[in-house]
Amino acid sequence: PTASDNCGVTLFSSNFSPGATFPIGITTVTYTARDAAGNQTLCSFTVTVTDNQSPVISGCPTNINVNTTSG
Repeated sequence: PTASDNCGVTLFSSNFSPGATFPIGITTVTYTARDAAGNQTLCSFTVTVTDNQSPVISGCPTNINVNTTSG
């Protein structure tokens, strides 16, 4: 997002930096713009990260069969 104002924007900030990594779940990103007269407005949106990939197990052995002998 960008901000503009007829008095000039004195503050334009966000609670996340561009390119930020988000955790799994829903995160709200909020931008704040303030002008020279102290007027302020907010812009918010959500980022939803879903993990649909199951874990992978490597090196799982095959079944083991062992015969016993009588002694």
